[in-house]
Amino acid sequence: MKKFLLLIMITTLIGSLSVLSSCKKSTDDEVKEEPPKKEWTILLYGRPSCGICSALKADLNSANIAFTEYDVDTQSDKNSEMWAKLSSIGHTGSVGLPVVDVIVDGKSNVFIRPSVEVDIKPLIE
Repeated sequence: MKKFLLLIMITTLIGSLSVLSSCKKSTDDEVKEEPPKKEWTILLYGRPSCGICSALKADLNSANIAFTEYDVDTQSDKNSEMWAKLSSIGHTGSVGLPVVDVIVDGKSNVFIRPSVEVDIKPLIE
């Protein structure tokens, strides 16, 4: 009888261990995957004499955000490109500089005098 009870106890213990080992680990033990990195490009349309353009460039540099700058006074093709982008968002008439296009995963996001913290960072982070 003692051998029988010992056999039942061992069988129960082995069964319990196999159930525990087949349980899924908690989410704390799992490796959390990083969300896929966004691909982005920032195009800044401005002019050297523009104080707001200079301030935005300084803010982008301080935040270590890369950008490509175009001078709309000397690069007529980029001036036309800027106006086409403004037209695509329904903007007509005069415009304050800088105009910035934040292209994220192929989608254009055009801003007039954007804020790095409010407009640009949320799109690229």
